[in-house]
Amino acid sequence: MIKCVIFDLDGLMIDSERAVRKMYVEVARELGFELDEEFFTGIIGSTKKAAQAQFDRFPLLQKNMASITKKRKEIVYNEIDNNPDFYHNHL
Repeated sequence: MIKCVIFDLDGLMIDSERAVRKMYVEVARELGFELDEEFFTGIIGSTKKAAQAQFDRFPLLQKNMASITKKRKEIVYNEIDNNPDFYHNHL
């Protein structure tokens, strides 16, 4: 009898770093600017303070969090739908 199921999707079923990068690139382009590599190295795997320092460099991102949240959901759901192993029954 199964008593516990653990879900660890990050890096296994979903490449969140790639999804986050794609999301920010798309939102920035929609807002009319490009993000540099420093932005991504400053937010991925960093402290909240270090990430905030990168967002401070791009105030338009902060002003458009609703667009960012919507885009992130679209990209993550798309990645799930396009991963044939995601729905595979492993039990």
